[in-house]
Amino acid sequence: MKWLFIVLLAANAAIFAFARLLPASVPQQNLALREVNASAIRIVSPDEAYTETAQASTVAAEDSNDRIQPTPVPEKAASQPVQNGQLCNIRWQGLTGDQIAAARKNLEDLALQASEKSSPESSKVWVYIPPLDTLEQAKSKAAQLKELGVDDYFIVNDGRRWQNAISLGIYSTREAGERALEEFRAKGVKSAVVRERDDTVRHAEFTAQNVTPEQLTALKRFNSKYRGASIQQLECK
Repeated sequence: MKWLFIVLLAANAAIFAFARLLPASVPQQNLALREVNASAIRIVSPDEAYTETAQASTVAAEDSNDRIQPTPVPEKAASQPVQNGQLCNIRWQGLTGDQIAAARKNLEDLALQASEKSSPESSKVWVYIPPLDTLEQAKSKAAQLKELGVDDYFIVNDGRRWQNAISLGIYSTREAGERALEEFRAKGVKSAVVRERDDTVRHAEFTAQNVTPEQLTALKRFNSKYRGASIQQLECK
């Protein structure tokens, strides 16, 4: 019986030791969830969920646009009105012989009112610079005259006797011609001379006002047909 007592004692000791080694049991926690605003919870269908998501995205985008303003694009400057072509006053000079009547007809065809200045039939003397060797020399001399303040002249370029001479005026009396010659020399024109009038140098010039660019282009086309004639633009507005 002694061995049975020992076995029981050992069993009790083992049970006691096992009990001491076990962790204390964890009290069961209440796993029930506390309800928060239970009345606000509702079940939605998939279509309603999609609609609400799209609306939320739109609101978020609008809110983002409110915070980030796009850079303003400057308006294009109003285009400037196209200005009309300038009207010019012109002088058509150096016309001789039959050119005078033809130029008069050209002006009439273009509906231009022009004043005409021509050497009178009764003119007696001619003030001029004798013919130069080339047309280029005559043009250079004419540029010098302009610098000296002489504007009323023309280069004879008709291929005849007085080719490349520079006419300074035709006068009705010898006295008027001599007086004009002295005035030219006072301005520094030393090579001018006076002689009896020669019918081959009778010339005319026309002055027209408010000539349009189209009319001026047409006049230049006519002028190209008249040897020795030239067109000067006096003033544009």
